[in-house]
Amino acid sequence: MAEAKRKLGGKVCLWGGVSGHITVEQGTAEEVRQAVREATRVLAPGGGFILSPVDNVREHTDTARANTAVFLDEWRRLTGQ
Repeated sequence: MAEAKRKLGGKVCLWGGVSGHITVEQGTAEEVRQAVREATRVLAPGGGFILSPVDNVREHTDTARANTAVFLDEWRRLTGQ
């Protein structure tokens, strides 16, 4: 992520930052929170960043739904939304 930000920051908007399949669908709540924090720390400075699960969250499981809520909660906590 840091390399993408270094090479592309200010030239394009970066969209993603968290693995939908690995982190949101299969990870723990703490792994989701950490991924959101890391993506925001690395990619958000200077603007041009849309936080999103890379690809899509396609599973309709209790874990995927719970982790989607955690993803949004951590984003809100970090941004004051």
